[in-house]
Amino acid sequence: VRDSNDPFFVPFNSSQFTTGAGFLLKKEKYVVGLSLPRLIKGTVRQGPTSIQVYDQHLYLMGQYRLLLTERLRLKPAALVRYTPETPLSFDLNASINLDGLYSVGLFTRNFSTVGLLAQLILSEYRL
Repeated sequence: VRDSNDPFFVPFNSSQFTTGAGFLLKKEKYVVGLSLPRLIKGTVRQGPTSIQVYDQHLYLMGQYRLLLTERLRLKPAALVRYTPETPLSFDLNASINLDGLYSVGLFTRNFSTVGLLAQLILSEYRL
């Protein structure tokens, strides 16, 4: 039931500036990055009520490349996401790459989801 006197059902528009920051360090054998995509919390006011639209997320990632043979590389990687008032989230994956053209691997999120990664590079396109 829609109540036109209820302030939470009154349409309103709001715009707010936001910005983010991060860094990525990339070397031949590893990559490390840290990102805070929203430095400013997303909060709007509707009358006396403050509504949090989104919260800040902090991402930390890393990847290492191990040369197994001249043609074969192992690439383990991790992503950690922190959001206030929620548990840490972990993404882990490992892939094997052949000749820089074919990759296959496994990934997991918080050890509750498991998946398969596959990549094929054709000329300038990745599938």
